[in-house]
Amino acid sequence: MKKSIGALIICLVMCVNVFMPVTIAAAKLGSTTITSQGACVMDFQTGEVLYEYNGYVRRVPASMTKIMNMYCIYEALSKGEITLDTVVPISKNVYDKSRNRVYQSVLPLNYDTKYTVNEMMDVIVVYSASGAAVAMAELIGGSEAAYVQRMNETAARMGIDAWYYDSCGIAENKISPVSMATLARNIIKDYPDILQRSSKKSVYFHGKTYKTTNHLLDTYAYQGADGLKTGTTSAAGYCFCGTAVRNGRRMISVTMQSSSTGQRFVDTQRLLDYGFANARELPEEAMANNGLAIPTMLPDGNVITSASAIIMDYETGEELYGHKADVQKPVASIAKMMSVYVIMDAIKNGEITLETVVPISENVYNLSRNENYKMMVNLHYDEVYTVDEMLDMIVIFSSAACVTAVAETLCGSEAAFVERMNQKAAEIGIYSVFYNGTGVCLNPEVDKENLMSAREVAMMTRSMIARYPEVLERTKCSSVEFHGATYYNLNKLFTDYYYYGADGFKNGMTDASGYCMCGTAEVFGKRVITVTLPSATNEARFTDSIKMFNYGLGVLGVDTTYLTDRPDEGMKVKDINSVKVNIDGNYEMNFTKPLVAENSTILVPVRELMEILNKTVEWNNMERTVIVTEGDLKAILTPGSANMKLITTNNMDGSTFESTITLKAPCRLIGDTAYAPVEAVEAFGAAVVWEEDTQTVVIIAGVC
Repeated sequence: MKKSIGALIICLVMCVNVFMPVTIAAAKLGSTTITSQGACVMDFQTGEVLYEYNGYVRRVPASMTKIMNMYCIYEALSKGEITLDTVVPISKNVYDKSRNRVYQSVLPLNYDTKYTVNEMMDVIVVYSASGAAVAMAELIGGSEAAYVQRMNETAARMGIDAWYYDSCGIAENKISPVSMATLARNIIKDYPDILQRSSKKSVYFHGKTYKTTNHLLDTYAYQGADGLKTGTTSAAGYCFCGTAVRNGRRMISVTMQSSSTGQRFVDTQRLLDYGFANARELPEEAMANNGLAIPTMLPDGNVITSASAIIMDYETGEELYGHKADVQKPVASIAKMMSVYVIMDAIKNGEITLETVVPISENVYNLSRNENYKMMVNLHYDEVYTVDEMLDMIVIFSSAACVTAVAETLCGSEAAFVERMNQKAAEIGIYSVFYNGTGVCLNPEVDKENLMSAREVAMMTRSMIARYPEVLERTKCSSVEFHGATYYNLNKLFTDYYYYGADGFKNGMTDASGYCMCGTAEVFGKRVITVTLPSATNEARFTDSIKMFNYGLGVLGVDTTYLTDRPDEGMKVKDINSVKVNIDGNYEMNFTKPLVAENSTILVPVRELMEILNKTVEWNNMERTVIVTEGDLKAILTPGSANMKLITTNNMDGSTFESTITLKAPCRLIGDTAYAPVEAVEAFGAAVVWEEDTQTVVIIAGVC
């Protein structure tokens, strides 16, 4: 139902508390200033507070509350109360709250959809979905009230100055900046997986892509930034708990009640810079013993966790980056690709064909049921299996028993097959020695591990792709159907950690090897091969690979800016005349000029939209640009260009920070009216949600 203009004015006045600039006393930080009313920066390794301003005064944290929610989720996982695959039920309470505009970062949850703990954790951290946070509270605590009690008990156990009334941050919970930094330090130390989640720039959730609210990762692009969480409500103002690592040193910063959505990130940059500049020197051993494995920095400033790594130019074989790349290490299931290489040689030589039937011996039958034989897939005596489908199961699902079955078919025994693997290694010029075809040692005290260096893995991969490029048709499949069941690719660069152009190759993990990964991606005719042996966690091997892809492809001249953005189907418009634009679920706009559909988005008249959202709009006739201003943030739109320039001014010292956002379509000048993609409002801290069933663009004016 449409609201009256009077009701709209009341709505907009209520928004002023958060979105209008306010006069704030400057806080001195070294030679510069910050606007935050409460702030601190903490050395992660030592826990030392290097700077604080009202650091022990409790304030409202808004959605930074979700950091404690996440800590309790991780704790429940560690105790076995839930697993990452546990299904999260949707109660009527959650159903309603997930649609309520009061609950920041709206993400509607449905009764008939299956949600797992793993994907709920991602949308809580990345998009700040409050409905998902409440759903997890009900799952673990039985009720949100019981879960909040658990959060408060956890805070007391940590010794931090905090009190919670809800699980997501809409209530006026209280915590001091120093306590928030301590909480962040604890979750990183106890559950470092939080960094793999909070470093994501977007998350794909049931058909839609949701972008991070942490713009230190994208718009402000702070070197080494990899988390944690924003928060915004009228009571809290603009808050942010951030973290970054440089040269093996991690800092944690907290800003509470900063002057604007952009200024909290500018304040954070200054706090982190101060922390890095003023931290006292520690030996490497001290850093490692304080809960942070010493990372490796790529030349572009991005940090990876891999103990040894290489980026190779596929075309030339040139090393684009290397870190201990010649140290041989156990490679787990990556060894299966040498097995695949030998099998494909045998097919080329006519020894077997893709249609050759693979019999199941007693040995293979038993191994396929052995839980220690990686990626167990039961094979049966009376089933007909072909080499073709066995190859798919080896490459996609890493089935060890399928390797052994083909090895026996081709050579009579796995031992004879392994001899061929070693011959192949010598043929392509690597010094790797293989003891089995699978990477699995059933008796670690007796059996030897297959050893390869990162360089040798890359050389094997390059040689194999050059000789058998069709292997990429297998490695890039997201799943395979095998005798009545679906098996999903263990390479998450196609799913959870999507990367445009990724099309292989193989990951591996055992107790001896850790989390290993060999990846390859081709973009605009440029292909790189990356190897990490090993990365710090399961998730880190994929995030490390992405950072290495970006660096390697960048060296080869590829613009990598949007390669991690999952293809977005955008707004499927049935009839542009039926499209509605709704603000906060309270007000449906009536534009005097028609809307325009272009490039899977909606172009709207800039002045009409921005002024109703209480922003100032000017037309610069000399430069032919539209200037939209809110407080200390200015957005400049140029007709004919999809690039929107942002300028944030520190209202304390007058310094500015500039960045550029690429919109989904160019701005347009139609007659005397400037049009821009509706997503332009996201620069001012709003969010845009497309409701296809009602053909409605919902603008959420205040996201976390």
